[in-house]
Amino acid sequence: TAQTAGIGYTVTVNAVDAYWNLIATNDTTHITSSDANAVLPADAPLSGGTATFGITPMTAGSTTVTASNVTNPAILSDTSSAITVIKGDQTICFGALADKTYGDAPFGVNATASSALPVTFSVLSGPATIDGTNVTITGTGTVTVRASQPGDANWNAATSVDQAFTVLQAALTVTADDQSRA
Repeated sequence: TAQTAGIGYTVTVNAVDAYWNLIATNDTTHITSSDANAVLPADAPLSGGTATFGITPMTAGSTTVTASNVTNPAILSDTSSAITVIKGDQTICFGALADKTYGDAPFGVNATASSALPVTFSVLSGPATIDGTNVTITGTGTVTVRASQPGDANWNAATSVDQAFTVLQAALTVTADDQSRA
């Protein structure tokens, strides 16, 4: 069955004899994958000759899983048939932005993608510019900042997340010169 990058699935390991009959053993099993980035389980003992292990593939394409006997390395390991791994979906976490006042110093924005790929930012509208993750206010009004992640060979593009904030007018202070006229 096809699997999805970033989503775990289970495999069952059975200790069998030459006739594929289950052998009641508690030998420790080690799981590997041809996907070098896969999240693999810790070595664990079989219970009555069987155990279920969780694996999370992280690379789209074709992969295999191999189970080997740690307790008795002379017992042959077994490798699965090819498993197709499709691109995974990802999401972006981009929190609300606080309102600002015209004249405030540039400030940083931060967002993360569930894939751990880098997120990029752009100003969709309003009086501001962005350079990398630093927003510079250029006037008053509502600013909308977009966080996006286009995906890669293993991850589909994430749905962009927009956050808006308001840039308020700065308080105007007037000081009299206190000059007199004769």
